[in-house]
Amino acid sequence: MGRLEDTPTPERWSLRSRILFRFAFVYLVLYCWPHAGRSNLFDAIPGFIAGSMNDYDRLTLTKLAEAPIRALCPWVAVHIFHLHGAVTQYPVTGSGDTTLDYVQVFCFAAIAAFAALVWSVLDRRRPNYRTLYAWLRLLVRFTFAFTMLSYGLAKVYPLQFMPPFLTQLTETYGESSPMGILWTFMGASTAYTRFCGMAEVSAGLLLLFRRASSLGAIMATVAMLNVAALNFCYDVPVKLYSLHLILMSLFLLIPDAGALWRLFLLHRPSQLEGVWLPSFQRRWLRIAAIVLQALVIASVLYNNIWGGYKSLREYSTGFLKHPPLYGVWNADSSAAD
Repeated sequence: MGRLEDTPTPERWSLRSRILFRFAFVYLVLYCWPHAGRSNLFDAIPGFIAGSMNDYDRLTLTKLAEAPIRALCPWVAVHIFHLHGAVTQYPVTGSGDTTLDYVQVFCFAAIAAFAALVWSVLDRRRPNYRTLYAWLRLLVRFTFAFTMLSYGLAKVYPLQFMPPFLTQLTETYGESSPMGILWTFMGASTAYTRFCGMAEVSAGLLLLFRRASSLGAIMATVAMLNVAALNFCYDVPVKLYSLHLILMSLFLLIPDAGALWRLFLLHRPSQLEGVWLPSFQRRWLRIAAIVLQALVIASVLYNNIWGGYKSLREYSTGFLKHPPLYGVWNADSSAAD
């Protein structure tokens, strides 16, 4: 009889790491779940346009996907936090910092904590979650990449920050809001707006490819720290979302944290480890995975590039064409004089 080879003992994560992973897995899956106003995996569907953040959202798939949480959050607001009135209803607004948005974060955290507790009891003997961790990173990486592309191209065209209108140009400084000042500042320089957009687009493109994802996550972290600072300092109501995007970028950098510390702070040789999905054993599965990734990337780029161009063309036709005498006039005399 031949000698049996020793079976390698699987790496065992610490109890704290396993519990934290279970919590993070549930929370991030819930947050990456399709929701109106946020980029998600539905963006990979050809011709799928990002939805609005209110009840007039026209996307049936998004409305179906978010229906359970949109039913849960008002119930929690009323019965757990004892709130009442307009704050317990989803308003027709572009704000991402409403009361129900904070309630949603609470619900996600509570669900993740309960799920992690049950999961820890039922699956306490599993040594690690390396494969599931790799799949979670893939979900977060693509969701984050789609978001960076969407936000970046909205600045490149530009659509997010338009040149100031007469209402802004004739408004006194004291009458303008902090958010209005920011929008005027960004819209006053299309070149700077596009520069910021290209930084976000570059990070998004790098995140789409696993070997470039670490560099993309670093660029995205820097870009999103600036965005979050602007949101907080100028009172832009997208604070929760920008904070979560920073957490996503830091989550993607966790495996490389040690190597980056040694390289940039200790000035020692280091090598990025990375977390990869196990390779498919069958050749046709490997080919299918490559083709699927290519189709997803092509579809997302098409939706953002072509969709942004169409939006800019429609907006320019409807709002940016002015009559010959468009402007502010001071009349020194009238026809009656």
